[in-house]
Amino acid sequence: MGRFKPAPTQPQPSFDTQVQAFISGSPSSFPTPIAIKGPPWVGHNPKAIARKGINLRLNDWELAVLRHASESKACSMQQILKEILTPALRAYVARQERSSTSTDA
Repeated sequence: MGRFKPAPTQPQPSFDTQVQAFISGSPSSFPTPIAIKGPPWVGHNPKAIARKGINLRLNDWELAVLRHASESKACSMQQILKEILTPALRAYVARQERSSTSTDA
């Protein structure tokens, strides 16, 4: 016999019980969502390190223009796009919010 005894285990619920709890959305297994008022980016830091990416399809002309801009400024194509895209997105969202408030009135 070995010196070590296996640790006693807690009885596990049956597979059917586990499946039913999953299907019913057992509240004990899900955290309570936090209600944030405002746009979805409110809880995020705009200066945080980028950790997500997207795939942007460009035609040959668009890619050539982007490469030229990148080479002439001596920075990456990603930096060029981010420098252009961030202010453009902010302006776009501001226009959308203004147009939705003017049509609501």
